[in-house]
Amino acid sequence: MPTQRHAEARDQRLRARFGGTHAVVTGGSAGIGLAVARRLLRCGATVTLVARDPGRLEQAAAGLGSPPGVHTLALDVADQEAVAAELPRELAQRPADLLVNCAGIAHAGRFVETDPEVFRRVTDVDYLGTVWMTHAAVPYLEGRPQAHIANVASMAALEGVYGYAAYAPAKFAVLGFSQVLRAELRPRGIGVSVLLPPNTDTEQLSAELEQLPDEMRPIHATSKVLAPDAVAESLLAGVCSGRFEIIPGRDNRVLDRVHRISHRPLRTGFDLMVRRELQRRGRTR
Repeated sequence: MPTQRHAEARDQRLRARFGGTHAVVTGGSAGIGLAVARRLLRCGATVTLVARDPGRLEQAAAGLGSPPGVHTLALDVADQEAVAAELPRELAQRPADLLVNCAGIAHAGRFVETDPEVFRRVTDVDYLGTVWMTHAAVPYLEGRPQAHIANVASMAALEGVYGYAAYAPAKFAVLGFSQVLRAELRPRGIGVSVLLPPNTDTEQLSAELEQLPDEMRPIHATSKVLAPDAVAESLLAGVCSGRFEIIPGRDNRVLDRVHRISHRPLRTGFDLMVRRELQRRGRTR
């Protein structure tokens, strides 16, 4: 079957690209990060899973079968001093070809009701965590034949949406940072990609749905939820092809193209959804 041949050809390309390489994956104990690690192992790569919680890291490694090619590093990516001390030690011991900055937290809530500390923490983890990990890794990636950095932003980095005053700007920053990195690191032999995933079936999404303002739910429902494995597949295929912006899902890629032509349809549609829901609940005129 053509689809089977296509899958076999894709797997062959991924094995040729990632086989024998080593990757450091932040947010590696769950969600997209863990799915990326699982797919890399199938390609013949080795991985270092990075996350804050040592217990969850060990559970993740056990879930992968604890093969010799899986290593763990308990580290809070938001802690600049810890990253500067621990990551070079890890990379000196296990040189890496790929850094996947997947660690992140989400928050959904109305701006006026969001605690200022939430803005700090989301920015520290989602954006600055990506900066600190990249800053510590670049000297060790230079000179590696297949050196590459993949940062995980979000479709929310393309348009600030109602209810994401803390999350969307942090992901906008990851996208902007990635654009700068692409330009600056290309001459130094390091490729850069940025992943813009839609809603993905993770623990983080479940927690986010519990916080979501009621008037945001109609907008949220317009986004098809993807499996972490599908998002991981898109990420690695994009890196393999040398793409900069990687958007999983055909519908999302079409939406991105339309939005680049004109922001008005998406914004008008979202505003209408919010207004109708607020009116339905008697919260606005």
